[in-house]
Amino acid sequence: MGFLLAYRVGWDISLGAIVSDVSVTLLLIPIGVIFFKKIFQ
Repeated sequence: MGFLLAYRVGWDISLGAIVSDVSVTLLLIPIGVIFFKKIFQ
């Protein structure tokens, strides 16, 4: 769904993929640290 909205707005699809992957990764790291108490070393 996000890719379709980005395409309709006029974003390049490859840029949309990079932005979505980076944003999901940045959201999942703190969630993993909070819920699983896992500290990256």
